[in-house]
Amino acid sequence: MYDPFSYFRKSFELNRVFLYKWTVNWRFLSEEMFISHYFHIALFAAHIILLLIAGFTWFRYLFVFREFLQLLRKLNEKFSEMLTALFIANFIGVCVARSLHYQFYSWYFYTLPYLVFSGLHFHHDLNIYGTVSRKKNCGILIGIEMCWNTYPSTVFSSVMLHFFHAAVLCFLISDHYVYRSLKRKKL
Repeated sequence: MYDPFSYFRKSFELNRVFLYKWTVNWRFLSEEMFISHYFHIALFAAHIILLLIAGFTWFRYLFVFREFLQLLRKLNEKFSEMLTALFIANFIGVCVARSLHYQFYSWYFYTLPYLVFSGLHFHHDLNIYGTVSRKKNCGILIGIEMCWNTYPSTVFSSVMLHFFHAAVLCFLISDHYVYRSLKRKKL
């Protein structure tokens, strides 16, 4: 990388102000709140906190170098866990982004089916995935699609986008804890 400091500084440029008219995810806020520096700092802090929680919760083994090296040796076994880690980290960033514009949807759209359908129900040994879960997951994907296909964004579409994002995040967290608990009981 030519100038990593400049790249990092521009990536988190908190003094930059986005145009309220283009926001999809924060339309339900007033324009004054949307352009507030304190709001930007709060979102940045939420992003860091959620990444730390996710890191502690799902990817604890990455903090120990020896275990990280073992992970690299078992890459084929751990590929889905690594992919999930990357997609979740990206999704957390989307959930707390200062402003999402319509082109962002094309950027994370392809990860949504994986995140929505990669939870507890893909662990076939537990045999607990049913029709209700499939319908719920499809409904979430359709809901997110409808929020992004509302132009210009409205207060309702903005609130619903946050609702669906929060639902996906909650399902990912609960699936992780339920799976760990059931896995321990089976052993």
